[in-house]
Amino acid sequence: MGVGSHFSPGGGVCGEIIEVVEKTIPEIEKMLSSEDTLNSPPSCLFALMWFIHNKADKFRKAENGGTGET
Repeated sequence: MGVGSHFSPGGGVCGEIIEVVEKTIPEIEKMLSSEDTLNSPPSCLFALMWFIHNKADKFRKAENGGTGET
């Protein structure tokens, strides 16, 4: 396989180690509102904040038996 080829589902190239971490919406909100230092790349934190402000309500409605449509 050449450089940039994927070796397993989920990605990672050139020796990258990618760990999938699943969190609930309340867990993400708690993490983002914490006064503790967050040990995550700024791009990850930005993505989480964008999700909370733009998409989380749709997923909350789906979890509560709604259609999830807005």
